[in-house]
Amino acid sequence: MSGWLIVPLIIVLAILAFSFFSTKGLMKEKTGSKEMDSSLPEDVQDKPYLANPIFLAYGIFFVLLIVLTLFFVFS
Repeated sequence: MSGWLIVPLIIVLAILAFSFFSTKGLMKEKTGSKEMDSSLPEDVQDKPYLANPIFLAYGIFFVLLIVLTLFFVFS
């Protein structure tokens, strides 16, 4: 790795660490000892994969990744 790559890598890692710990601290302040989990909405219970935004985001990402890879392979 070159020196020019290490500097942005350290900056990004520092920002990620700061974001993680500040978010974790903020959540502890807001929730206290309350339970953080709640029941799932009815739509998510009926269609657990289609109504879950995390699965949709991963699906869209991988479809776009495959399309982009195929585009560069065949162009």
